[in-house]
Amino acid sequence: MAPTYDTFTTNSHGQAYGTSFNDEVVITDLNKTAISRIEVTYDTDYLRSLTVHYTNKVGISRGGVGPDRAEVILTPGEFITRVEGAGSSGDAIRRILFVTNKGTRWGPYGGTSDVTPFTWDFGPDMGLLYFIGMANDHIFRLSATFVKNINREQPVKTVVKYEKQFDTKPDAKRPVALSKFALNLISPTVTLSTGADSVEFHVPQSILCTLPFFRAALHGEFREATEKRIEMPEDEPHNVSALIEFLYTGNYTYAYSPQEQTESSSAPADLAEGSFHVGVYATAFKYDCQELVDASLTSFIGVLTKLKDIDVIRLWRAAYDQELLLSKVEDDANLAGFRSGLAGLLKDLYATHRKEMDKASADHPALINDLLRLVVSG
Repeated sequence: MAPTYDTFTTNSHGQAYGTSFNDEVVITDLNKTAISRIEVTYDTDYLRSLTVHYTNKVGISRGGVGPDRAEVILTPGEFITRVEGAGSSGDAIRRILFVTNKGTRWGPYGGTSDVTPFTWDFGPDMGLLYFIGMANDHIFRLSATFVKNINREQPVKTVVKYEKQFDTKPDAKRPVALSKFALNLISPTVTLSTGADSVEFHVPQSILCTLPFFRAALHGEFREATEKRIEMPEDEPHNVSALIEFLYTGNYTYAYSPQEQTESSSAPADLAEGSFHVGVYATAFKYDCQELVDASLTSFIGVLTKLKDIDVIRLWRAAYDQELLLSKVEDDANLAGFRSGLAGLLKDLYATHRKEMDKASADHPALINDLLRLVVSG
């Protein structure tokens, strides 16, 4: 029997000001969704932004960018049972604090004012699921939805999951039928040589042949079919790595070190992360992996909503270099805040970054035209 869920949404605190948001839109499957980490920015007086990331989804940044930043990182099986904060009906949210089912306290983040403090705590079996609120350059209004798995307290017998599969590639040399997983293990290994430095990946042929390009190259009369080697000098290794990981697992990873910072007005490495998702999109599009195209666009949007000031244009320039055009994402509901604030953003950028905006107009006239079109269309 599929688990059933009991949810409860708290009352709201703070001021009714800014753009409304509801992180329920990030959740696609409650059975597979859990909060993995929360990014917080703040200053000495206020909570400035919240970004909730899930095990299977990159979060959307809500609010502005504060000078201080913290990450709440949850371990497997850990969830937030208690949220404390402060915020009156005529003011933005002052601070926030989290407590988990394992007793770990994160925070408080923000100011020390006790104006209208609030606490959300519905017992050890109720965990934070998502936030609802209003935001602009601060988090102005906030409420939350908590969830309880009603079946959690019931003893559940462990059942080994298995499925029946027809052996699609019978072989007289194999006395037994094998699953798709086992067929990958005995599949010939193909070497992918990527990038200017010829970084090599060794991948089962059966994994690669789920995509048309590799299927044609490795089953045709080409040299690649005989040598089991494909030269990909124009493809960056980290993009190919993301493609391979996605073919294996259905997910991909952005790997970076704390030293990988960008000289940006946004949070550290956000611009680099956005450029990474652009590269993954281009690689996925090139090799006709539509599911990865969709996943990378979702991740790109998640980063774009976090960026501020000229970094927005810088990321779009990188996107247009890879033919990721505004038209591919402009109707996404998660970009409502971006669309509503675009006119003001462009006005500010032409006032404060005129030289860079003129260069963007010269190098990427289609980008500037598309942004202006979006402003005019409302």
